[in-house]
Amino acid sequence: MGGNILMRTAGKMGKNLPLEGIVVWNTPFDLKLAINLMRDTVYEKYFVADFIKYLLFREGALGQRERPVVEAFIKKFKLNEEVLKKMSTWNEFDREIVRKVYKRDF
Repeated sequence: MGGNILMRTAGKMGKNLPLEGIVVWNTPFDLKLAINLMRDTVYEKYFVADFIKYLLFREGALGQRERPVVEAFIKKFKLNEEVLKKMSTWNEFDREIVRKVYKRDF
C-alpha cells in the first residue's frame, strides 16, 4: 500500500516533485484473501482487538498526544467509540470504519 501512496503523491505533484525519480516495488500479496483466511479464527479476534487498541486507543504519552486526532476522526466520520472498542472481527472493522470512511463496500 505504501507504494501506491507514493505513486499517487508523485503523480499529483508532477514536476513539483523534489526528486529526480522514484521506484516502487510491491509484493504480490492478496490482502482480501489473507483477511478471509483469518475470518472466524482465534487469530482474527486477537489481531483485530489488538489492532484497534493500538490504532485508536493507545495509552501513555503517545496515546495522549494522539487523542485529539482520534477524537476528530471519530467525530468527522460519526463513529461510535464504544462500538469501536468492542470490535473483534474484520467484518465489524469493515462495517464500523472502512465503509463509513470510504462510503463504499469493498
